[in-house]
Amino acid sequence: MSCSHFASSAGLPYRTDDAIREAERIRGRLPSSATVADGIGASEYRLRWHQAHHLGVLGEHRIADEIRRRALELPQAGPDLVGRAVLELDEAAMLLRKGEVEHGAALIRQVWRSLPSEFQHGQVPRRISQIMSEASAAQRLSLAG
Repeated sequence: MSCSHFASSAGLPYRTDDAIREAERIRGRLPSSATVADGIGASEYRLRWHQAHHLGVLGEHRIADEIRRRALELPQAGPDLVGRAVLELDEAAMLLRKGEVEHGAALIRQVWRSLPSEFQHGQVPRRISQIMSEASAAQRLSLAG
């Protein structure tokens, strides 16, 4: 059963951002010895990247945008060209859903043009295709321009 099922069966509204804030609050109360490197390389950047990407895909744009900005501020974001590109494409998808077609289309073009050719396969073009398939016909025409 999902968390939303349990929350709704208890008469409580389930909010993703509330759950994330509660997890952050709990994490903040841990002693420093409990927050050291975990030995498998799970960093704050990877955590924030996955949170932002999945929340954005689920339509939780406000909280995803906040987390995306944090992920892109972290030093590990610099060398992760594909990861940065996907987060920027998530932002473009959010802009398209809000009706900001020109801005979203410009961001998609910028991401694609700035990505070295050796990375223009795999995850990035798949995300662009996904965004295109979600766009309306009018938006696809604007995106193709």
